[in-house]
Amino acid sequence: MNVDPFTPQSTGTVDIAAPGTGSANVALLNKSTSFNCRIYNSDPTHPVFIEFGTTSAVQATAPAGSTPGSMPVGPNQSVIVSIQSQVPLWAAAVSAQTNAAVYFTPGIGS
Repeated sequence: MNVDPFTPQSTGTVDIAAPGTGSANVALLNKSTSFNCRIYNSDPTHPVFIEFGTTSAVQATAPAGSTPGSMPVGPNQSVIVSIQSQVPLWAAAVSAQTNAAVYFTPGIGS
């Protein structure tokens, strides 16, 4: 099995203080329309919910029962997602409980 380690974009990490209510967003510093992004949730006890969009109007939402929401990232966890989008690209985050710091690092590999 061939595994390509994640290689971060130099000085490309940005962060959001994901609020407990509403949604906050940030522009990602990617240099192409296809890349991977490592997302790290620094909150030790609560998940955050992540959404991507092509404008600063993008909003993340927590799911509620049968009402769908954005992608969760667990407490103190990181995930790598593949992004296929137009530039500029924005990320939004919301936390169910606190102002969690969420970090977004663009790069290549997994």
